[in-house]
Amino acid sequence: MTMKRLSFFMAVVTALIVCSCGKSEFLVHFELSPDVIENYRLVYYTSDKEKGWISENVAVVTQGKGEVKGITRLPTIVYVYYSGSRPSVAFYAERGDKITIKGKGADPAKWEIDGNDINEEWSAWRQKHASQLADPSGHGANKAVEEYVKQNPDNPLSLILLMTSYDRRLDEAGFMKLWNALGEEAKRGKWLQLFNRSDLPGLTPASSGNAAKLTFLANPDSVVRFSARDSRKTLFWFRRNNDYNERQTTLDSLRSFFREKEKNVARIALVSFDTDSASARRSFDMDSIPGSLKLWSPEGEVAESSLALGVRETPWFAVINSSGKVIYGGVDIVEALKAMRRKN
Repeated sequence: MTMKRLSFFMAVVTALIVCSCGKSEFLVHFELSPDVIENYRLVYYTSDKEKGWISENVAVVTQGKGEVKGITRLPTIVYVYYSGSRPSVAFYAERGDKITIKGKGADPAKWEIDGNDINEEWSAWRQKHASQLADPSGHGANKAVEEYVKQNPDNPLSLILLMTSYDRRLDEAGFMKLWNALGEEAKRGKWLQLFNRSDLPGLTPASSGNAAKLTFLANPDSVVRFSARDSRKTLFWFRRNNDYNERQTTLDSLRSFFREKEKNVARIALVSFDTDSASARRSFDMDSIPGSLKLWSPEGEVAESSLALGVRETPWFAVINSSGKVIYGGVDIVEALKAMRRKN
């Protein structure tokens, strides 16, 4: 090959590489032990130049090997679901990244994840604090996050850990203290955009019109189009089967309230975040409430409907009016019913 042709060939190859790296996609490659045969759900927020939406990919791992491509224009946090209704692990991805996941077993909590500097540091942090993160009470994880944030206030990973690994239900005051301790670099717009604005203190929650029309599932094959206009007010109860705190008290309060109300005045929607539709149906059968809508949202807190209503955790209550404006969002059923009773 002449030098002229060689130069032309190299130019073409370089152009192809540049174009490939510029695509709005990232690659996730699994290198686990040969005995691992599993399917993993990868859920993340993605976007193009005009809009954003929740994406879900299924990574099929056979004999420890698997590969899946994600699509995004902006950086994103990818949540990996293994067993149960909550993410087992999460990682950071930008377009052009090749994320490699290594581990000896099927449990994502024990994996090593690389592909960029944030993932490498995040992975090292998980390995170092494995016993604290495994604490079922959640206090161990909160302590580990607190330690990191205090030592690294300007590191973007501090924000990521605070938003993904800290349980605010256990200590809201502690969360706010750590939030206020974050430095300017960690709170740059590039990093804040990784998360739902309704979760970020001091920032505007979901806009009042976002909840006017929502989409849920009734079962894996049936889509439900929800319209706020069908009732003067609607109360959403977002839950999982493992939410036990004051469940019976909540049921008694809701049954009593909705026996007195007509559907066009006040309506309740039960929304299950359980990933198994059969489990969701069993829950609905046990928790019968007069006139309730029974909706399924297996994507949980990252579903578009959840983002529109500002859902942070379960159990969670959201009250909207007929225009779709959220007039209450939180964990307190008493406050939710107060919002339902108000005339405005």
